[in-house]
Amino acid sequence: MRLLHPEDYGLFGMAIVFVTAAQVIAEFGIGSTIVAMQKLSKEDESQLHSVSTLFGFSAFIVALAAAYPISQFFREPRVVALVFALGVPLFINSVMTVPLALATKKLDYPTMAISDLLRTLMGAFISLAFAFAGAGVWALVIAQIAAAISATLFLLVRVPTSFSFPQISRIIVPLKYSREILVERIAWMFYSSMPAIIGGRLLGADGLGVYVFAFTIASMPGEKLVNIITSVATPLLARAQSDASQLRSLLAKLVEGIAIVTWPLLVGLALVSSLLIEVVFGERWSNADTSIKILSIYFIIKVVMTPFGQLFLVTGQAKLNRQLSVLAALLLPVAFFLGAQIVGPTGLSLAWWITVPIFLAPSLSLLKRIVGFGPFQFFNVVIRTALCVAVMAGAVTLSMYIFNSSARFQLVSAIIVGAIVYMSAIFFVKRSAILRLLSEYRKANVKDA
Repeated sequence: MRLLHPEDYGLFGMAIVFVTAAQVIAEFGIGSTIVAMQKLSKEDESQLHSVSTLFGFSAFIVALAAAYPISQFFREPRVVALVFALGVPLFINSVMTVPLALATKKLDYPTMAISDLLRTLMGAFISLAFAFAGAGVWALVIAQIAAAISATLFLLVRVPTSFSFPQISRIIVPLKYSREILVERIAWMFYSSMPAIIGGRLLGADGLGVYVFAFTIASMPGEKLVNIITSVATPLLARAQSDASQLRSLLAKLVEGIAIVTWPLLVGLALVSSLLIEVVFGERWSNADTSIKILSIYFIIKVVMTPFGQLFLVTGQAKLNRQLSVLAALLLPVAFFLGAQIVGPTGLSLAWWITVPIFLAPSLSLLKRIVGFGPFQFFNVVIRTALCVAVMAGAVTLSMYIFNSSARFQLVSAIIVGAIVYMSAIFFVKRSAILRLLSEYRKANVKDA
């Protein structure tokens, strides 16, 4: 972000919007279905592996055909080559869908972790190398391809999965369940791609680039940390799918754990975003400050709702995910259009707040019915973390007022003060649970040794 420009991120956003949609369709919910359905045979898994790979190859062909019309829509001829290149990971990712799902289902956390590490490190190394070489937007595109190749090759070696000719009569049940997941994900893909489609058309590459930058920064704490937590927790939820009290306990721990880890990062980001841009990314991104603040606060609510969808998935309640996503797909495009027309990139960020009432209340209502986790339980789980974050926010605000000699010093002092105050506060309110966790961890290490 320091090396590239808003135009680079805008072009990438225009190209990736179609590829993201194609990826959702190509995956067809097969990976999630394998994790949720505990009794699939090896033959079923092999046939689903073939179906997933076939869908991925079909998506790649569609990407090639769609590249020129996409460039015409955005009035940007450079998008053609970008879509061509980004179509390659569609096929590569489809080959690793089933091996990754099998590793997740077996609770093979080392395989999941190494795969994600390879993808992250390879993508980071390639993008930095090409950005330093002056490749512009291609630094982002080539990094996507390299990351997909590295993770897929590792998974194919670590989790060998055979191909079998698909027999629809044999895999019709998992495919029907996958269809339910697919409809929900298509709706999600539709409304989540609207900012790029509408923003790219109305605001151009520079305006869209500012939004993409802000969304990337604000979503980073939730995306990276919550994805790790949910990938670990989803197979555990699947194994406890018939025990409501165990599901309720796991859900409460997940919500609280996500809040403890991500809320201080998101609130801190909202408080120091202007300093962060000035010190780290450069003044060319100053227009993204307001959007980062808006999206950071939005993600505070969104991240703790992530486990809700996972629980619905493993308990056969994927229908609610589909219904809520379809409702969001109907309402959000209008909000994105009005926001972009009236306020520009900031309006695209504001529009996301519509999803809070759409998802939160109905989800808690169903959770209350199926596992006894309603609004009161949700509030009780997060209230102590919220108080600790409020104390941290006060300390950070005060530190920025006191230590105002330079932007760099302000930023560093705010981070240090915020970390010390938050960790002290959370230890005070959760000390018994933290000490118990440390004790159990030490015992586990002694046992392993």
